[in-house]
Amino acid sequence: MQNNVVARIKTFFLPFMVALLLFTAVYSLLNWWLFTHLAIFPVEEDILDKTLPLILAFVPAWYWVWPRIALLDIWHDKSDFLYYLIVYMGLALPAILTQYYIRNERKTLVQLQTMAEISQRSAEAYQVKQWYVGKEYASVWTQVSIEGKHSNLFVFSMYVTAPVFNTASDTAVGKCLAWYGAKYRTSMSNKLSDEEKSTRCDDFFRHSWQLFQERTVYDCSYLERQGHTCERANFLRAVYQNNRYNNNTDILLLPMTRPFSARTGSSLWWLLGTLLLFPAVWLMVCLKTPLKQPEGKPVISLRRRWNPVTVILCWCIGSSLLIAGLSRPGADELTFWGAVSRPLLVRGQWWRLLTSLFLNIAPLLGLYTAILYLAGYILEPVIRGKRFLFAWLLSGMAGSLLSIIVYPDRLSFGASGAILGIWGVMLMFILRRKFSQDLGVVLLYVMAVAGLLVLFLILGFKSAGDSVADIGGLTAGLVIGWIYARKLPDQQQEELPEHKSA
Repeated sequence: MQNNVVARIKTFFLPFMVALLLFTAVYSLLNWWLFTHLAIFPVEEDILDKTLPLILAFVPAWYWVWPRIALLDIWHDKSDFLYYLIVYMGLALPAILTQYYIRNERKTLVQLQTMAEISQRSAEAYQVKQWYVGKEYASVWTQVSIEGKHSNLFVFSMYVTAPVFNTASDTAVGKCLAWYGAKYRTSMSNKLSDEEKSTRCDDFFRHSWQLFQERTVYDCSYLERQGHTCERANFLRAVYQNNRYNNNTDILLLPMTRPFSARTGSSLWWLLGTLLLFPAVWLMVCLKTPLKQPEGKPVISLRRRWNPVTVILCWCIGSSLLIAGLSRPGADELTFWGAVSRPLLVRGQWWRLLTSLFLNIAPLLGLYTAILYLAGYILEPVIRGKRFLFAWLLSGMAGSLLSIIVYPDRLSFGASGAILGIWGVMLMFILRRKFSQDLGVVLLYVMAVAGLLVLFLILGFKSAGDSVADIGGLTAGLVIGWIYARKLPDQQQEELPEHKSA
């Protein structure tokens, strides 16, 4: 019995703990080094602290722990979802809480004699002895949104910004040193009539404006400098409404009433709680759930059939779609992240042909991703991962190159050309009879693949997608497939595509 417990701990519990500690530590280190220390490019804090850990936690869970759940004899087929969820949340939540704790713990508080020193003293928090807020020059930005589980809430938000100076006499100079921000928010039923909503919003606007004018802005513990958050963009929109001072500075200060020493709140206790709770629950599950074979026998091998390159590519595309949906990048952001165009390529930035493949914002790519997984499930075990990845990259870069030749003034990005290139390889393998020698099966494969390719090209022409890149990727895939088919060993030519044991 003791040996069985030790075997279970080694097989199930220790891999979970290794994945938990490594994922949390490595992600925290990279987050600090790349986006705080080096500051390679600005990213919203919510994406770094919440969205990316939620996405990346899938990788260690899928690679290290989830395959082991198949060894457990779960009493109900649908109950295995609960096991997967425990592992995933046990990896994601501690990482999220760690980022929140580190970001708040590392904040520094700087004492300033006057507000004029703020441009020379970069910090996350300030206590200023001499400063003046020009509330009479405040500007406003309003925003409405529909929220709630069933879109039953109508939310009205009001962002107020006022210029900050050393003294009241400096308001005549025409140059402010920073901006003081305040947010007001109310919600109402979305079932109300448009007239009733407008009336309530107007009343709330007037009441909030009066509260701001009567507010004692200097009664705060410290001023927090707003970083790259989703709220910052709305405050800056309020700044741009100010015609007198809007071109001076983008330093945004928010008043904080709690002591600076309490900036982390109870996040440390929540972090320690999750680090104890989820491992304890997983350990209990590992010890109590029976195995699929008698416990006296050794634990069966964890080797399984898989197609790692396909899974990683689908994960990259899905992650970029999620990040794009949250950040909604424009042309400037896409160019900064690696989109390609002819002027950029002429300047020698050839690396953009590669990076543009990992920028995906079109919702249609979600359907393309499912088709990529289907093709990879069949094709990758036959040509192996390195050749599969090479075909995907080369097809995508060929599609991007054709796109910027045809449309020299347009940005090119997205993986649709690379995905259709993989299907081009598939089509060539079918035509060269690398999957089956049965004519009926070959004709069925040809009709299915050709139908999908025509459908995607039509969808590409009707949507905002780059159909020229699709055609270029498909053409490159057909050429690559012809080359691969010629070099495929004879002993594989009669085989149906099957996964090999890892």
